[in-house]
Amino acid sequence: MIASGTKFGRYEIRSMIGAGGMGEVYLASDPKIGRDVAIKVLPSGLSENKERLARFEQEAQAAGALNHPNILAIYDVDSENGTTYVVSELLEGETLRDALGGTAMKVRRALDYAQQVAQGMAAAHEKGIIHRDLKPENLFVTRDGRVKILDFGLAKLIETNGAGASSDLPTRRVNTDAGAIMGTAGYMSPEHGTNPVLMRGYGAYGSGSTSPFFASGSLPWLERGGILAITGIRGGGAYGEEWHIAGKGATKANTWKDFIACAEYLIAEKYTSPEHLGIVGGSAGGILISNAITTRPDLFGAAISAVGLNNALLAETTPNGIPNIPEFGTFKTDEGFKNLLAMDGYHKVKDGVKYPAVMLTHGINDPRVEPWMSAKMAARLQAATGSNKPVLLRIDYDAGHGIGSTKQQRNEENADIYAFLFQQLGATNR
Repeated sequence: MIASGTKFGRYEIRSMIGAGGMGEVYLASDPKIGRDVAIKVLPSGLSENKERLARFEQEAQAAGALNHPNILAIYDVDSENGTTYVVSELLEGETLRDALGGTAMKVRRALDYAQQVAQGMAAAHEKGIIHRDLKPENLFVTRDGRVKILDFGLAKLIETNGAGASSDLPTRRVNTDAGAIMGTAGYMSPEHGTNPVLMRGYGAYGSGSTSPFFASGSLPWLERGGILAITGIRGGGAYGEEWHIAGKGATKANTWKDFIACAEYLIAEKYTSPEHLGIVGGSAGGILISNAITTRPDLFGAAISAVGLNNALLAETTPNGIPNIPEFGTFKTDEGFKNLLAMDGYHKVKDGVKYPAVMLTHGINDPRVEPWMSAKMAARLQAATGSNKPVLLRIDYDAGHGIGSTKQQRNEENADIYAFLFQQLGATNR
């Protein structure tokens, strides 16, 4: 901590305002102009760190190049006895994080703040400056309601050549290694390849679509930085009956082919990567999940099969098998047998293959899909997998297919599923 009365050039330190990872901030006076200012210096322990010093200087360079009412104004940059310091306007108010206070903000005020931030960022982009760490802690709300963008220490500086910012153009200064991820994960754009993603699918009976729906059970996943992807694959009803027929019986393979294509898209667009991608499906969606992991085991980090139809070839022999013949077919005909075998995930498990982590869940009283299908699939995967990743079987002895489960039963099952996914895919509080 710098003592009161210490001078940096013509500026005199009066007291500390605060400290963070990118520096310490002090209240100081400027006797030449007769105003109070803020002075930011690197913490003493980091002043010899060349990388941190370079970032500190970059912050001053980036913010100093801007003149906009929604960006912190920089007055001066200099050094004193080997300590580099940045002089800026003194702000009175609080960070947006403090202003939020853990409560919801009124829509009108939120829109006003968002507009101010957008205007400030647009001005920075026009100058070829990409902030890269925009979050509530780096937004300051003054007492008169003005939003100021702070902390350009992770900014990327782009040569604009008079044409505006472009990430395809060379940077004026490079302080990061190729492929390095910059910023605070929970506030970054999603296209950095490390997000834990949970991709849902069903693809049967012409059921299911990508229309919005309310699912409070997804909140634990989303609140920890996870992304939820809903797939509109063939066999389902996203695009009407033709879409259903295109993933039924002889064309059933289109269901998991579409699902795999969705996964490949999310990875190619850098929303996630295989080690961070989880998949989930239930009931007839068990066909989807079992075929996805046996067709492309390298593509997923974890899979959840809930009350899944994992052994389609034998489904007809079960009490609820006959009503499902119109959707999946019968093994009593040559064509039907071939189609069912082609969609039977159990028969596709191979010894020594590195399968992802898998959790199979079932209610022992399930009247629709026999619980032995999950048990049989779990045993086969446990014996076959060469990945050393867990294959777990969760049985609820007081539950069935899930439709009649109590709120407590659903919450307990979700807790187990999410704990498994958090562990396997790297989802944490962000």
